[in-house]
Amino acid sequence: MSLRKVHLLLSVLIIGGLSAQELTFVTINVWSGLDYKGIVRMGEYESRQVRQARYQLLVEELQALKPDVIAVNEANPLPGYVRRLATDLDYDYIYNVGMSGMKIGCLGIPANFKEGDAILARKSLSLDKVGAKRLSSGAGYIGNLCSLHFAESNQAIAGRIRVNGQSVFIVNTHLHAGLPDDQRWRREMDMIHQSGSMTDEEYQYVVEWWRGGIDRRQNEVQALLAWMRAVIPQEAPVILMGDFNAGPQSEEIAWLQVEDFVDTWSQSHEPDDAGITWGPKENANIQTYYDVPDPYDASVSIYEKLKALNRQVARRIDYILVKNVPREHIMTGEVVLDHAPGGQHPSDHFGVLTKINFNPE
Repeated sequence: MSLRKVHLLLSVLIIGGLSAQELTFVTINVWSGLDYKGIVRMGEYESRQVRQARYQLLVEELQALKPDVIAVNEANPLPGYVRRLATDLDYDYIYNVGMSGMKIGCLGIPANFKEGDAILARKSLSLDKVGAKRLSSGAGYIGNLCSLHFAESNQAIAGRIRVNGQSVFIVNTHLHAGLPDDQRWRREMDMIHQSGSMTDEEYQYVVEWWRGGIDRRQNEVQALLAWMRAVIPQEAPVILMGDFNAGPQSEEIAWLQVEDFVDTWSQSHEPDDAGITWGPKENANIQTYYDVPDPYDASVSIYEKLKALNRQVARRIDYILVKNVPREHIMTGEVVLDHAPGGQHPSDHFGVLTKINFNPE
């Protein structure tokens, strides 16, 4: 073959490669393994050896899936966790600390707590950080280098990759994990109240706590939408991923859809296909580490009882949503990281995978 023909063939291949590129996205809450109780050090559900085995399983599963972009929640401790994961996968990464107590660098209390969210991407995609947004938090300061903060905080982090010369924005978020806006929880409260396990005053306080959690998560979604409008160009493709702690029929997800975000799972599955990502009957970590207290045990607070009962409800709370991507370019949506080799899952969540064909027209 002549040199001219070789050049022509290479040109055709390069042009063809630029005209269409299918990328695979995965989101997974990797589970810190903490019980979020303690001052000097938080309690840990697992031994160090079990946590290490779980991490290795995560790496092996991700290597098999070969995603181009990965969003992780509950990465702990930062930056060590995401740096190690990126090294093991040979990816670039960005991260932002979400909660860490009182810290200067890695020193401070709780000693084993510096948690947050991260985005990883293949090095060919030229990932860079656009910014991060605190969606809700208590008083204090949280930063990657230092923090003084002791209340729950929720956030979003945004990055940008390059696909066929075009900027594609990646947003990863983790929203408040309070009880959902579901009347089953009002009925549970009513039953406990009627049993005599709490006073009228306690009952009213618990109902307000439940409604307050819903309001918090909904306000976080509104803050997320406002922030994305401010930092992402209007017509740019956006991949929004993470642990939303809200069901597909919730107002939180409906508001995202009003803003033209498409749920990639629903796009590629029938309405009766639940796509469970929190599966208490299937997930070995939920079964092993999360107890179900007696609803009438006076030694356990009503808050802990309701949270424990909520952990036993199967649902879809992890999503990959896209905006400014043609629906026909959404190739597939799958639940992943749901296998348990040796009886162990890589997280207490299952992951979500979506393939998208980027084909500029």
